[in-house]
Amino acid sequence: MNPANAARFGQRSMGGVVQDILLRTAKLMSEGLTEFAELAPTDEVPSNGIAVPAGMTSNGISIQFPCDGLVVGIRATTRDGTPVSQNSTLLRVQKDGDTELFPSASGGGPGFMAFGQISGNAQFLARLVTRQRFQQATFWNIFVQNGQPQIATTVAVASNGQASPGVGNILNVASTFGFPTSGFLQVAGIVGLISYTGTTATSFTGTLGGVGVFATGASVVSTVGNIVADVTFDIIRTTNLRTG
Repeated sequence: MNPANAARFGQRSMGGVVQDILLRTAKLMSEGLTEFAELAPTDEVPSNGIAVPAGMTSNGISIQFPCDGLVVGIRATTRDGTPVSQNSTLLRVQKDGDTELFPSASGGGPGFMAFGQISGNAQFLARLVTRQRFQQATFWNIFVQNGQPQIATTVAVASNGQASPGVGNILNVASTFGFPTSGFLQVAGIVGLISYTGTTATSFTGTLGGVGVFATGASVVSTVGNIVADVTFDIIRTTNLRTG
């Protein structure tokens, strides 16, 4: 034993030295366990079925974790999984309800990341790898933005006051430019979707469904571009792990 160690042993009890050794060993083991757990997290906190119309952003969705721990990965996918929807759908995450996980380029403001960058396309990783502490007592918020363009028009005077789906199964509108030749419509003031099988320059034909009465100027929006998103946080519990 060198003189320095001998002096230390002389000043401290053997029990104190053993305690130091055990604490240092535990710290090294916990760091190794944490790194291993990050590679294969065993818990997840999902927020599934987030419906967002084209051109819209969802309201804030609160996430509460079941424990204290670390977020080690984020997965974000649209149900259709197409490159168009994955790359035009964006995720915003607020840690603890006030700190932006993806701050804007100007710094500090709201920032979004495309699903395709997180986990959506073949050229990207299956999840966004991160390391973010959380506490069970605090909430995180997520927002999903659908960047696909909205296809919209308005109800024309000719259909004003008519009950859905319209007299002769026709809905008269300002214009059908940009709409598919068949599909589904969301009309302001009408409960449920309206399907249609054809178009003219200023009407949808073969309309079915919907409950309510049309009003001049009410918005008529195609469901094309609407998405349903799933966002999942991969986590590890740190109750029994020292993480620094």
